[in-house]
Amino acid sequence: MRRGRDAPGTGLVRESTRGFMVAMGAEPLLREHDRQGAVLRSIPCEGAVLALALNYAGDVTVGGSSGLRRYSTQSELLWSLSTADLPELGPTDIRSIQVRDNNNMILVNRIPRPGAGISLLEITERKEIVRRFAQERGARCSTPARIAAV
Repeated sequence: MRRGRDAPGTGLVRESTRGFMVAMGAEPLLREHDRQGAVLRSIPCEGAVLALALNYAGDVTVGGSSGLRRYSTQSELLWSLSTADLPELGPTDIRSIQVRDNNNMILVNRIPRPGAGISLLEITERKEIVRRFAQERGARCSTPARIAAV
């Protein structure tokens, strides 16, 4: 895997305070390994893990076709988001997550419909959309000036 790029189906890794959070092959399981490779914990997830991020407290947020879920350092479910919680999100296929200092999340959501494209969103823990920028499939990548403020 190249630095800064997540390739679904090949695996994801993020450094944690105790080692590394790893999801392999888009499976519905997240594992934390210590720095020698031993498994410290496993977190069963709803659906394939296609994106993951850690916040300052060490909690891990996972994303995929089942929406978003945040787990504590003790593997307890702290928070979740699905289209039932936020219908305007539309069908989810979360491919990238960035947790901001205020715990808002910047997401790349690939709309799982032919020709539907992707959207870049910022969502709060209160399940509100702060910003949404859509990009059509096949369109040239352009950066609206407002994204630079994110």
